[in-house]
Amino acid sequence: MSMTIEITDTVTPALTALARQVEKPRDMLAASGRRLSHELREHFIRRDSEGNQHGDWRSHFWAKKVKAVTHFVSASDTEAIVVIASREFLHKLKGGTITAKEGKMLAIPLNSAAKQAGSPRESGLKLFLVKTPSQLFLARLTGSGKKAAHGIEFLYILKRSVTQAADPRALPPMIYLESVVLDEAKQYLERERRAA
Repeated sequence: MSMTIEITDTVTPALTALARQVEKPRDMLAASGRRLSHELREHFIRRDSEGNQHGDWRSHFWAKKVKAVTHFVSASDTEAIVVIASREFLHKLKGGTITAKEGKMLAIPLNSAAKQAGSPRESGLKLFLVKTPSQLFLARLTGSGKKAAHGIEFLYILKRSVTQAADPRALPPMIYLESVVLDEAKQYLERERRAA
């Protein structure tokens, strides 16, 4: 699945003007693309260090699912391409509804034990269904042995779909990213002039 995100670009006229002044515009745009990739990765590291809203076990989403797949890909005389190859990130950026693909229901982890176990099918846990008047859960018995008291631990809530709001901090502010790209292009121009 592929999706294009359109971003209002106010830096292109300035970059175009700088590109006309340098001997190798591709190299200038490559430097700007690498700097953009670096700044995005640093942003994702900062986001990952914030932890999660529940304060429990963390999947390190920003480091593993976003930073790890953010790369400068290529440059030409007219553009630089930086890719964030993550569907999960796209969902954070745009928001939207997630629906079950393989099964009829999504299993939403309720605690750190469920998060660490992963999906119910892959967890290896002995789970059973608990129905309430309005919701469905997957749970497991706690305790073991003949004399141990058994309790029920609710691990997952089952939903047909969930709607997630867009994360306004998924990317740094666009004005900051544009300034970083432009700054790197100006530095490239200065380096080229000093070398001449």
